[in-house]
Amino acid sequence: DGTCYYIEYNTQISIGKENELIYIEIYDYPKIAGFQFDLHLNGDDLQVTILNAFGGVSEEANFIVSTGPEMLRVLGLNLTGETIDSTHLDSNRLVYLDIETNGSGLIGLQNVIISGENGSNIPVNINPALISIP
Repeated sequence: DGTCYYIEYNTQISIGKENELIYIEIYDYPKIAGFQFDLHLNGDDLQVTILNAFGGVSEEANFIVSTGPEMLRVLGLNLTGETIDSTHLDSNRLVYLDIETNGSGLIGLQNVIISGENGSNIPVNINPALISIP
């Protein structure tokens, strides 16, 4: 009937842990063309020695996901323009993290940037919950 619908998203991102698997969960989002986030460490003796990212909907969308262990940064994008399909009022695992550490403490997310098509900014709420390591 030619009716146009506008969906308003309330995009949220969080870090979670299931058994020993750490993941980044994203909820209620439009098409995603790229993402970047930093891990925040909370613990005097906690150090990340290895940081790798894999899987999730970013892998399904053929994203290149790079990690910077020194800055604890994860960056994902697709150079051919593929996007992560939108999901309204539902969540997906954006990416899984393989983290090896020395010490113990808590890890959370900070400095999250999510980009839509044509580089548009997607506002995102960061869940302040932390996960414990080890």
